[in-house]
Amino acid sequence: MANIRTIDYKGFASASDGTGPKGWMLWSGSEDLSGSAYSGVGMELVAGSESYLKFDASADGAELDIRAKKFFIGTETSQFISGSAGNIEISSSLFHLDPQNNSLIIGADATINADLSVNNLFVPAGATASNAKAYISSSGVAKFSGDGAGNYNVDFTPGTSSIAGWVISSDRLQASNLIINSDGNIQTTNFQSSLVGTGQGWKIGSDGVAEFEEARIRGTLSTAVFEKDTISAVGGAVIIANATTISGSDIISTNTTFSVESSNGFVVGEYLVAKATSSTGFTEETFKIESTGSGTLMVSRSGAIPTMSSGQVIVSKAASGSGYILLNGSSGDYAPYMEMVERTGSGVDDLETKVLLGNLGSLGSSTGFGDLTGQTGLYTDNVYLKGAISASSGKIGGVSISSNKLHIGSGNYNDDNTEFYVDDTGQFSLKDKLTWDGSNLALTGTITIGPSSTSEVDFGYSASLSASAAETAAQGFADNAATSASNAQTAATNAAQGFADNAAASASTAQSTANAASSSAGYALASSSAQQTTIDGYVAQLVLANDAIEISTSGQSPDFGLARFGTTTNFYDGVGSAAANVKLRLNADGVRAYGDNTTTYADVTNEGLAIIDNDVEVGKFGATMRVGQDSATKSALRVDGSGNLTIGPQGKTNISMSAANGNVSFEGLVSAVNFSEKYVVVNSGNVANYTASNGAGVNLLFDGSGGGEITMNMQLDVDPGKIMDIIIPNAAASQSAEVQIVINANGCSYENEDISGGYATAATQRQN
Repeated sequence: MANIRTIDYKGFASASDGTGPKGWMLWSGSEDLSGSAYSGVGMELVAGSESYLKFDASADGAELDIRAKKFFIGTETSQFISGSAGNIEISSSLFHLDPQNNSLIIGADATINADLSVNNLFVPAGATASNAKAYISSSGVAKFSGDGAGNYNVDFTPGTSSIAGWVISSDRLQASNLIINSDGNIQTTNFQSSLVGTGQGWKIGSDGVAEFEEARIRGTLSTAVFEKDTISAVGGAVIIANATTISGSDIISTNTTFSVESSNGFVVGEYLVAKATSSTGFTEETFKIESTGSGTLMVSRSGAIPTMSSGQVIVSKAASGSGYILLNGSSGDYAPYMEMVERTGSGVDDLETKVLLGNLGSLGSSTGFGDLTGQTGLYTDNVYLKGAISASSGKIGGVSISSNKLHIGSGNYNDDNTEFYVDDTGQFSLKDKLTWDGSNLALTGTITIGPSSTSEVDFGYSASLSASAAETAAQGFADNAATSASNAQTAATNAAQGFADNAAASASTAQSTANAASSSAGYALASSSAQQTTIDGYVAQLVLANDAIEISTSGQSPDFGLARFGTTTNFYDGVGSAAANVKLRLNADGVRAYGDNTTTYADVTNEGLAIIDNDVEVGKFGATMRVGQDSATKSALRVDGSGNLTIGPQGKTNISMSAANGNVSFEGLVSAVNFSEKYVVVNSGNVANYTASNGAGVNLLFDGSGGGEITMNMQLDVDPGKIMDIIIPNAAASQSAEVQIVINANGCSYENEDISGGYATAATQRQN
């Protein structure tokens, strides 16, 4: 053998065990040197058993063995491999194993051609459980927080699983104050029906019954039956007056101080009325204001309503000298009518009807017009009309109106019992004394001309004196025949002219009276027409049919539908009433809420909640849950009835999570920017939680069975005793798992072999 070596160097065996001098040697050939066999070619530098470099290339192969407490290979600024203090560090442009920070950084895609088992998975790299956008923990917690731009938030923390803040249970989705049940009910968490106590919250039931405290509808409200639980009701009585609502805590029957939303406009002595629901129906109570404060009303009351909750409506029935308007559609014996009422005194019943339109039966015989029971019309003190009156019956100032005549009295032409008569044929009469039949004027009685009775001329039964009568009278006066005739003729002429003038004046007066009566009738008709126009406008906006109620802005600008209530109830978008304008639909099948078009919507049915985008179902929440399309080409997240989670296309599972044990399975490769593993340090304080006696020694517990954490990385800072076995978590017979053990204590042993401190070893364990 040819060799170059330090003086007295006896070979590797004696130099490494300390029995010979340290040194170095380069050799070629074969030789036995102080018990060390050499062959081939090689080199060695030996300082001790843990400090040497040995390269041996023999016929059997080549061996490089380097022992050092510290080493560095490479360039610090580019790439290197180094080791010290029981740690190794490897760095390159795309890879960094950093034991100081317990991190492994892979700057390029990583391909793992085997199962990946981790304690916790965090995204993005460097994140923690508190700030990770997504993570899966060893305890079975999965969380996907979304990107902050409106994308979904998913949290599968046991007991609080949620999507975008909605907590997922076996039969419901629940937010902070909203529950969507799989049985088809939607309600607030604090809902309590007013039928069983003090009502609060709201509910839309699967039976089609909805209960709310208040509803504000900006469009049409359509329904077959509409019932409002406050003092006002469509189809009942509506009071138009100042109103407010109860605020704060409940008001019981003995409370006389009310906290209200607003006390503005209310005065001492004013009466209020409230109508509340109970298990037996409606209860009504009237209150009298004794004093007012900011947001409070102090009242005297009977206590008829047991409890009034926040939101209860109370309506004014006026103070003395003021009034209110009452619209009554069906309540009581005399509906329908519209009434304007004035309070005339301080008593609860000191009320006077100022205007009554509709059924006048409530007035009885108190108006001077006789018994008005069964009559429909307008009653008020004064009517001011601008326009014509058209009437076929009635009275104006004592003048009766018939279909073709005006009259005072019995209504017969030339009748002693008819003080005044005029008809559409031109006939006119004042009793039976003055008549005009269209051609002839007749007068019975005395015409007085001038202020003195000496001017009286008695025409008897005729309004004319003939010249022949005057001539006959003149024959008795021989000397004055011509003069007498002339005088008689003059008197007759003057009398006839006076009668004609008076008759013409009477006819003119009669015509003026008739014109005034016609004008008054026109005014009354115009007022009635205006009222009817207003009512017609309301009727056009609220349409009651046999099978539906429709509410719209008919007659307004813009003109659009608001809502339609029936077997299918639609709420519109405030633009139009076509199918494309429906934003919320309720029927026996469930509830449908539309997005920006008719192909994007959410359905709540007895199967749960379904999300549809452009006619494609992209999510479903019920007994089982799916987020994403049910497609063989697109991945979706699914949770079955047992709580097992899978991610993948239809009929295939790419990722699965077992509800029973929290195991996660990936079909394919896992690529991560960064990957972090749990690292547990075992010391004297916790060694009992990570070891278990097996008779011959101890088992190291990585599976958490001793009370410690589940981990795949362990550092022993204390000698646990002879290690006989390693218990690894979640390793089935068909699987293998690898753990890392860092020995940081002297005296440790594995089965029958000693392990010195400062060693890092990896153990592969198959769980059988």
